[in-house]
Amino acid sequence: MRRLFFAVLLLFFTSTALIPARQLNRQTADRPGEIDCEPYVPSALRLVQSDRGTWQLPQGSRLIQKFASRDDAWSGLAVFQSYNVVCYIGRGNTQPNRLDFVMMYLKKD
Repeated sequence: MRRLFFAVLLLFFTSTALIPARQLNRQTADRPGEIDCEPYVPSALRLVQSDRGTWQLPQGSRLIQKFASRDDAWSGLAVFQSYNVVCYIGRGNTQPNRLDFVMMYLKKD
Protein backbone atom coordinates (compact mmCIF):
# COMPACT_ATOMS: atom_id res chain seq x y z
CA MET A 1 0.00 0.00 0.00
CA ARG A 2 2.83 2.37 0.89
CA ARG A 3 4.53 1.71 -2.45
CA LEU A 4 1.30 2.44 -4.32
CA PHE A 5 0.83 5.70 -2.40
CA PHE A 6 4.42 6.75 -3.19
CA ALA A 7 3.96 5.94 -6.89
CA VAL A 8 0.66 7.84 -7.08
CA LEU A 9 2.18 10.82 -5.31
CA LEU A 10 5.13 10.79 -7.70
CA LEU A 11 2.81 10.55 -10.69
CA PHE A 12 0.88 13.56 -9.42
CA PHE A 13 4.03 15.65 -9.18
CA THR A 14 5.40 14.52 -12.54
CA SER A 15 2.32 15.70 -14.39
CA THR A 16 3.30 18.46 -16.82
CA ALA A 17 -0.07 20.07 -16.15
CA LEU A 18 1.38 21.31 -12.85
CA ILE A 19 4.22 23.15 -14.59
CA PRO A 20 3.56 26.40 -16.48
CA ALA A 21 4.29 25.95 -20.20
CA ARG A 22 6.82 28.80 -20.21
CA GLN A 23 8.97 26.83 -17.73
CA LEU A 24 8.93 23.44 -19.44
CA ASN A 25 11.94 24.22 -21.63
CA ARG A 26 14.06 25.82 -18.91
CA GLN A 27 16.81 23.53 -17.65
CA THR A 28 18.76 25.76 -15.28
CA ALA A 29 18.81 26.51 -11.55
CA ASP A 30 20.36 29.97 -11.67
CA ARG A 31 17.04 31.65 -10.78
CA PRO A 32 14.50 30.62 -8.13
CA GLY A 33 11.49 28.80 -9.48
CA GLU A 34 13.16 27.50 -12.62
CA ILE A 35 13.46 23.83 -13.51
CA ASP A 36 16.82 22.09 -13.51
CA CYS A 37 17.21 18.45 -14.42
CA GLU A 38 19.98 15.90 -13.97
CA PRO A 39 20.06 12.55 -15.78
CA TYR A 40 21.00 9.37 -13.95
CA VAL A 41 21.52 5.71 -14.85
CA PRO A 42 18.65 3.68 -13.34
CA SER A 43 20.49 0.35 -13.53
CA ALA A 44 23.41 1.79 -11.52
CA LEU A 45 21.29 2.90 -8.54
CA ARG A 46 22.14 1.24 -5.22
CA LEU A 47 20.85 1.81 -1.70
CA VAL A 48 23.34 2.68 1.05
CA GLN A 49 22.60 2.76 4.77
CA SER A 50 24.14 5.79 6.48
CA ASP A 51 25.76 5.88 9.92
CA ARG A 52 22.62 7.61 11.24
CA GLY A 53 20.33 4.78 10.18
CA THR A 54 18.77 6.49 7.16
CA TRP A 55 18.95 5.02 3.68
CA GLN A 56 20.47 6.95 0.80
CA LEU A 57 20.19 6.67 -2.96
CA PRO A 58 23.46 8.00 -4.40
CA GLN A 59 24.42 8.33 -8.06
CA GLY A 60 28.16 8.62 -8.21
CA SER A 61 29.23 11.37 -5.82
CA ARG A 62 25.82 13.07 -5.58
CA LEU A 63 22.92 12.13 -3.35
CA ILE A 64 19.62 11.79 -5.19
CA GLN A 65 17.31 10.96 -2.26
CA LYS A 66 17.28 9.99 1.43
CA PHE A 67 14.77 7.65 3.04
CA ALA A 68 13.83 7.18 6.70
CA SER A 69 13.30 3.42 6.61
CA ARG A 70 14.48 0.35 4.73
CA ASP A 71 10.97 -0.32 3.35
CA ASP A 72 10.65 3.24 2.05
CA ALA A 73 14.11 2.96 0.49
CA TRP A 74 13.25 -0.21 -1.44
CA SER A 75 9.95 1.26 -2.61
CA GLY A 76 11.71 4.47 -3.63
CA LEU A 77 14.42 2.55 -5.49
CA ALA A 78 11.77 0.75 -7.55
CA VAL A 79 10.19 4.07 -8.51
CA PHE A 80 13.52 5.76 -9.32
CA GLN A 81 14.51 2.80 -11.52
CA SER A 82 11.43 3.47 -13.67
CA TYR A 83 12.78 6.90 -14.68
CA ASN A 84 16.15 8.33 -15.74
CA VAL A 85 16.02 12.07 -15.00
CA VAL A 86 15.50 13.85 -11.69
CA CYS A 87 14.27 17.45 -11.90
CA TYR A 88 13.91 20.19 -9.33
CA ILE A 89 11.91 23.39 -9.23
CA GLY A 90 13.12 26.10 -6.87
CA ARG A 91 16.59 24.81 -5.97
CA GLY A 92 18.02 28.26 -6.62
CA ASN A 93 15.86 30.02 -4.02
CA THR A 94 17.53 31.89 -1.17
CA GLN A 95 14.88 31.52 1.54
CA PRO A 96 16.24 30.67 5.01
CA ASN A 97 14.14 27.47 4.92
CA ARG A 98 14.86 26.95 1.21
CA LEU A 99 14.15 23.20 1.16
CA ASP A 100 10.51 23.99 1.94
CA PHE A 101 10.34 25.66 -1.49
CA VAL A 102 11.99 22.94 -3.59
CA MET A 103 9.95 20.37 -5.48
CA MET A 104 11.52 17.26 -6.99
CA TYR A 105 10.00 15.12 -9.72
CA LEU A 106 11.14 12.33 -12.03
CA LYS A 107 10.77 11.92 -15.75
CA LYS A 108 11.92 9.60 -18.50
CA ASP A 109 13.86 10.90 -21.47
